[in-house]
Parts: sequence; C-alpha cells; structure tokens
Amino acid sequence: MSGKKETYVYGSLKERFILEWKIYALAFAGLAISDQLKTFVSQGLKILIVGIFVMTGTFLGSCLWDQMLLNLAGVI
Repeated sequence: MSGKKETYVYGSLKERFILEWKIYALAFAGLAISDQLKTFVSQGLKILIVGIFVMTGTFLGSCLWDQMLLNLAGVI
C-alpha cells in the first residue's frame, strides 16, 4: 500500500445522482419531441428565440430569488 489517497470524478455519490437525473431528463425530452421533429424544425428561429428568452428569464429569476433569500437569511 502506497498510502496515496484515491481521487474520483465525483466528489460524492449525491453529485453523481444529480448528474444522472439531468441526463435522464434530457433523454426523455429528446424522446418526447422526436415524433414532432418536423413541426419543431418548421418553427425554426422563432422557437429558438423564445427558448433563449425563457431560459434566460428563468435563470435570472432564480438568481434574484436566491440573492433575496440569502440576504434575508444573513448568509451574505
């Protein structure tokens, strides 16, 4: 035994489970739109722009909410 500490890709089992659930969710979403792919492609740029705005708004809303709660809790 060399006494070296082993290193792993994931810091904990919890991190691994979180990552796996994200992969499963993305796979499920891909399967959900696969039968409607022609409709999805025909919408083209419109759906891309709306998607970007929705994701950006969700992210910024989450950031503001977290900032507010952390300030109220006195953490930051």
